Amino acid sequence: MHVQKASETLSDDFLSHLPSLNIGEAVVLGLMTPVPAMVKVSEFSGKLSCGDLDIESIWREMMLKEP
Repeated sequence: MHVQKASETLSDDFLSHLPSLNIGEAVVLGLMTPVPAMVKVSEFSGKLSCGDLDIESIWREMMLKEP
């Protein structure tokens, strides 16, 4: 119910698959993705924080570090 309220663009069919997500699987939606995407998340080894992240800057830094 919370997911459905968070995004009006999710279809009932898509919502019906949410209970079948396994540990480490998530749905990404919002301004960063043109359509909702199911993703697999590996073990988190970063730092916890609250508030909004500047994800664009973080991705840019990561891209510059890659060989």
